[in-house]
Amino acid sequence: MAGGKEVAYDSRETAPLRATENMYGGNLDLKKKGALSVGVPGEVAGLFTAWKHHGKLPWKQLVSPAKELAARGFKITKYLYMQMNATRDHILADKGLSELFVSNGELKKPGTLCRNPKMALTLSQIAKYWIIDIGLLRFSVNRMV
Repeated sequence: MAGGKEVAYDSRETAPLRATENMYGGNLDLKKKGALSVGVPGEVAGLFTAWKHHGKLPWKQLVSPAKELAARGFKITKYLYMQMNATRDHILADKGLSELFVSNGELKKPGTLCRNPKMALTLSQIAKYWIIDIGLLRFSVNRMV
């Protein structure tokens, strides 16, 4: 609560600048997968806004643990493996997900280390550049991986 008032931050994705009402041309399947199915991420901007209003730690210090976890990695748990199996075909068909969760054509097993160096680099850049207010989104997005 800020000054006795409840505050909420809407960090949902937004439509790309060139999105239009009829960009799917009546084919709603285009909303499910592919280039027309993605929005502009809003989570980092929302977290940054909340931090600006209420944060105590330096921004870089706040982002650092997530960056370190992405770089160092984590062991795949039995639960995560179960969820990966439930979406196996999707993971195997997706290049980005395969880079993270597949080894030698098979899903990584529980106990296997999962690293995300691209995320670590992105978080490093967010920690470094996101604090510049002028043209916040443009400035930051231009430096993303």
